[in-house]
Amino acid sequence: MPVFHAHIPKAVFTSDEKRALADALNLALHEALGTPIDDRFIIISEHAEDELFIHPTFPDLQRSERRIIVTVIFGDTRTVEQKRRLAELTTRYAVDRVGLDEDDVMLMMLPVALTNMSFGRGRLMSDMTPISVRRPVAVTAALADSSSQTFMLRRSMGVTSCKTARSGGMGGPL
Repeated sequence: MPVFHAHIPKAVFTSDEKRALADALNLALHEALGTPIDDRFIIISEHAEDELFIHPTFPDLQRSERRIIVTVIFGDTRTVEQKRRLAELTTRYAVDRVGLDEDDVMLMMLPVALTNMSFGRGRLMSDMTPISVRRPVAVTAALADSSSQTFMLRRSMGVTSCKTARSGGMGGPL
């Protein structure tokens, strides 16, 4: 259940453009992270000129008066590739559907541990059964095998480690 929060300048976007922005964010999330299309939790907040400060050119960009900041909070199980795709699609759909310029869309992704999330009913995501919460499957893959050394890559809930059989275990996050 990712949650988007778009911070936009006050009285710059029409009601239809705000709805189009919400649709763009939802579609980007669905396509990039594989979330159900009805997994739609989006907040759009308008800010007066003295409440929203977005530098028009930092770093080497050309932002218009329609510049926005978008944050998205999601579980910490997402891969870098999924995050790249989300950034790409969020920008593309905001450009295509709302008429923003690529430089106008600033996206900040905030991964949160499942122990810090609740869909409701006072239950943490981490306490829900695997049937009710889609989680990455633990994958163990042998990358190289020789008579003296075996490299293992274990991906479980986004943690990657490397161990060697000969050294007795050089372990830890990569």
